[in-house]
Amino acid sequence: KALDHAQQILREHNCLFANEPNKKVTHLLLDVPSFEADGSLRGGGDIAKLLAQLGSDITVIGGNLQHPALENYKTVDLLRDPFYIAENADITAYCAVTEAATRLPVTLKGCQILVIGWGRIGKCLSQLLKNLGADVTVAARKPKDRAMIHALGYGAVDINELSLCLSHF
Repeated sequence: KALDHAQQILREHNCLFANEPNKKVTHLLLDVPSFEADGSLRGGGDIAKLLAQLGSDITVIGGNLQHPALENYKTVDLLRDPFYIAENADITAYCAVTEAATRLPVTLKGCQILVIGWGRIGKCLSQLLKNLGADVTVAARKPKDRAMIHALGYGAVDINELSLCLSHF
């Protein structure tokens, strides 16, 4: 779905797409992340075989592009772009809330919710849940993070003491 969405945005900017690999292709858009642990393309396939069908001056766009077959190609690694990463965290939080809302027998308003972690997704998720009226507590490792969590109006617990706190939820 994300790749389809990316293609839609690129079409809106007058980018053309090839249905089959050929030497006229200038850019190759891969999934993000692009590779499985064994080095194969996510979804299957061999990047070296795909590249052999394209010109040598293409730009490869994807995520985690540290693959030996890409050494001599221009790359745009979206997972190194802070704006892409931040937007992806926000989208992930929104999807988590949507998924939870469809499965819960009650609304999120007034629910006691524990968010584990104060990374990019935890920050986005906490804000979104609070805006929906949930009673949000965040478990974080660092004292400075717990202080910020508290200052922003959330409950804060030490993630290392989480088992002691679960009786409150």
